[in-house]
Amino acid sequence: MDRKKRIATNRWALPVALLFSTSLWAVRLVVRPSGWPAFLIFILSVSLMVEINNRNALMRQYSRMVSCSYIALMMMCDDLLSDIRAMAVQSAVIISLLLIFSTYQQRGSVGRKYWAYLFIGLASMAWPPMLLLVPVWWIGEASCLMSFTGRSFVASLFGIATPFWTVTPLFFVPGVRGFVLQCFTAFVPEGETLRLLASPGEIILRPLPFDNMQAGVAAFLVVLFLVSAIRYFRQSSADKIHVRMLYQFFTLLSSVSLLLFLVVTLFPLFSPTAWHLPLAVFIASAAPLVGHYVTFSSGRLSALVFWLSFSAAVITAIVRTTVSLI
Repeated sequence: MDRKKRIATNRWALPVALLFSTSLWAVRLVVRPSGWPAFLIFILSVSLMVEINNRNALMRQYSRMVSCSYIALMMMCDDLLSDIRAMAVQSAVIISLLLIFSTYQQRGSVGRKYWAYLFIGLASMAWPPMLLLVPVWWIGEASCLMSFTGRSFVASLFGIATPFWTVTPLFFVPGVRGFVLQCFTAFVPEGETLRLLASPGEIILRPLPFDNMQAGVAAFLVVLFLVSAIRYFRQSSADKIHVRMLYQFFTLLSSVSLLLFLVVTLFPLFSPTAWHLPLAVFIASAAPLVGHYVTFSSGRLSALVFWLSFSAAVITAIVRTTVSLI
């Protein structure tokens, strides 16, 4: 057994990854105590990734690389860790995936589907373009989970609408009226967005909303996802049909969220930090594919990719954390 395989199947892998990430978080929290809510959401998301792996047997042997990959990818993205909205949306997406995966080949499980889409509704209250990803859940239900029905469709609509129905009466409460208005006005394009859309020439000349380091990290994540996805579908026959269907769902969601990331980056449709949101969804859905690649790939080339990626992730996490605190 090579060293990469020993690391991937080691029972200490997740504790060590948590220790590393918590150490970086501790440094951040000493300087910025206001980051505690984001840290707690991060820990929740790690726990949810572990639960997704355990409940669905994403690995055909003992491995914590799904959650370890999530930790590594997230710690590279200091911007996401500083954005409480992106962290909350990502956590809601992971909860929705956990719920919707439990309906595999269960066409009558309307209740769990309602709750799954309710969390999508909550995420869309924080970031309205999340509604553009709802068809991914519908397509995934129909083609991957084989549980989509007319009742499922109705349940999804009720689930998405429930958070908005719940907050609407709060408009008449003076203390929280501003929060309700903010939830609904977020669906209205900003004045600067309308101005740029009226002048298409300015869109081409508009600078990208992130610096070179952020662009490098995003490119690294995309390449790692593509390598992991291609390798998985070439070698997927070793997994059970159920597991293959779930990885297809992950790939579909990763691809669409990546497309949305490119749209948000290249076109001024949303706020300057809006690219955090689709990137957060992309990381949550791509991490299982990366974890599978780390655990089951073999050969010198895969070992080289692993060690280069591992080194890049650790160094980038440390550097990004240090730079953000200077």
